[in-house]
Amino acid sequence: MLGSTFFTLLIFHSGNDKLIPDGKKHGDYFMDWAVGEKEFGFYPDGEHVCANYLDEVIPYSIDWLSKHLCQCHMDPPIPPVPEGKAQISLGWVSR
Repeated sequence: MLGSTFFTLLIFHSGNDKLIPDGKKHGDYFMDWAVGEKEFGFYPDGEHVCANYLDEVIPYSIDWLSKHLCQCHMDPPIPPVPEGKAQISLGWVSR
């Protein structure tokens, strides 16, 4: 946190993306560049925009955005999503 500003980043990339080749390298670049809390979801067999993993990516993104937007801009913050509600576990790199 720098002053009252939070720096957070969530990136998903795919290994089978024809528009953004070498998604792992691209994601790693952003992870090295970014400051603050950051997460990188990588799907080696994923298509562009992780289209074949939207059932995982969308609920996780909603939870992530809810958590971070509430932390940054709500007083008092909205309570977190109850355990087991739209929460998923992904095998990815979290830095």
